[in-house]
Amino acid sequence: MNAGHFKVNLAASIRGVTFHIDTGNESGGHRKVDHAYPNRDAHYIEDLGWKSDYFDVRGYITDLDVAGDKIRTIRNALKSKGVCSFYHPLLDEMFQVEVFEWSIDTRTAQIGRVDFSFKAAKVNADQMVGMTISPVSSRSPIAALEAASDSLTIKLAEHLLA
Repeated sequence: MNAGHFKVNLAASIRGVTFHIDTGNESGGHRKVDHAYPNRDAHYIEDLGWKSDYFDVRGYITDLDVAGDKIRTIRNALKSKGVCSFYHPLLDEMFQVEVFEWSIDTRTAQIGRVDFSFKAAKVNADQMVGMTISPVSSRSPIAALEAASDSLTIKLAEHLLA
């Protein structure tokens, strides 16, 4: 085998902070619901659209001289809110993601290695420009009930006066 085909010490980055990847998984798919009916063998599978695509990454840092600073830097990068850039070296691609879960393990810090992991969701282009994807009601339920009540009162009054 030609060793040139394999990348060694793959450098990844999140929010511009570089680190090495041990393992990384990518997942996604469709949201599907299987509807079952009582006393029937029939069922119906409803497709609710695409799930979010996720990265589950285990990485590490190894710089002995600046380990404390690097730990703080990676922790701050993972804790920061909002969309950020994530470079995945195996895919050789930059993604826009939002981190929603992370952990740092300092058990091996004495030998100059600090492990961490994070889970991040890929962000679609329409989410990045501030477009609201979740359903939004144009008015509150209370306002809708009040409007319906007023309408019913008017119709009742018209009926009684007729």
